[in-house]
Amino acid sequence: MPKEEKISAFEFMAKRLKALADPTRLAIIHSLCEGEKNVTTLIKITGFSQARISKHLRILREENLVVSRRDHRKIFYTPSDNLPNRICELVLESLKNSNTSSRRIIESYRWTPNG
Repeated sequence: MPKEEKISAFEFMAKRLKALADPTRLAIIHSLCEGEKNVTTLIKITGFSQARISKHLRILREENLVVSRRDHRKIFYTPSDNLPNRICELVLESLKNSNTSSRRIIESYRWTPNG
């Protein structure tokens, strides 16, 4: 693979990971892993403002991490696939194996919504 293509691939990967590297977006994704939700429901679950939820959903949509569907005046969101869930599970597993001060919190947390 030519050097330019490798750099481009790394840039694409970094952009995708950057979209997940935000606590607000992770909370939104986690909520959506439990099932399809609209903005109003996400506000109730997360406690974030409508503007904050909408901003982060836009970023997640731009990176194709969530998809939306319209039902009359409401828009419902779901993860586009299992990728965010798998990435978060891997990160949590690596944190459990480290000697971080937050290890106890991480060990008590389950990313998988139904797990």
